[in-house]
Amino acid sequence: MKNQIIVEIKKITNPDGTSKLGAITYLEEVLSTPDIKKRLSTMEKEYESFIKQCKEILTRIQTPQGRSDAKLRWKLADKIYSFLNSDTKNIGVVLVNYIDTLCRDLGVSKSDLRYTIKFRHKYRTLEELDSRINWSKYRELLDFPNDKLRKDCETLIKDGKITTDALIREFKQKNRK
Repeated sequence: MKNQIIVEIKKITNPDGTSKLGAITYLEEVLSTPDIKKRLSTMEKEYESFIKQCKEILTRIQTPQGRSDAKLRWKLADKIYSFLNSDTKNIGVVLVNYIDTLCRDLGVSKSDLRYTIKFRHKYRTLEELDSRINWSKYRELLDFPNDKLRKDCETLIKDGKITTDALIREFKQKNRK
């Protein structure tokens, strides 16, 4: 779509205390885009559906041992990636406040959200993940300065030579240049 509009998702509270999510754009965009109402309405519906799907994943993300399931974390990241990179573009909008908005609407911290998004960028397919590596270890791996060093550490984890997050940090520290 050639005419992209900039949109923010805001939580709008009515005078009666009820609130809803609204897709907000600038007056200039409204005046220059003939189908603006339809596009904003579509964005609101798409966003509400997207948030519902993400929350469903978040309810299942904790394992019985209290850890975060890395594969479900990747699926959440992929859902976010897809929404930001194709769903919104298909509507013809650019979501500009997505970090703050997603933190608010999913109930996650900025740090957690940024690591989740970074996870999807580093591991482009679900098949790249290894069941021997849990989310906390993947999170540590995301802070490596280069991909080769990260891959070397992954191999050591898979071989059982690195077993804790502290050992990952130690390996990272030792190999800093």
